[in-house]
Amino acid sequence: MSSGAARGDGMLAPLGRRAGPSPVQLLTAAVGNGLGDSLLFAFRKFKELPEPLSCEVVAQVGRNAEGRGRCSSGRGTRSSRAPEPCTAW
Repeated sequence: MSSGAARGDGMLAPLGRRAGPSPVQLLTAAVGNGLGDSLLFAFRKFKELPEPLSCEVVAQVGRNAEGRGRCSSGRGTRSSRAPEPCTAW
């Protein structure tokens, strides 16, 4: 492999077909996963069954002064049904 290809200066074709998630989608998925995991941990710590558990994250995408796309704000909500005493522990 030549040093030009190792630097990634355009000699290699990109992999994939841009069919994957966008960076904002990955960010919102990570935030939602963190919110849901923390709520589940708290319920289980106090021996309660929170299921079904849901989490929704909405992100606002905008541009900064240089015109680059940025996630300007976001909002996350998490919910569950009324907790019941946990008998599985």
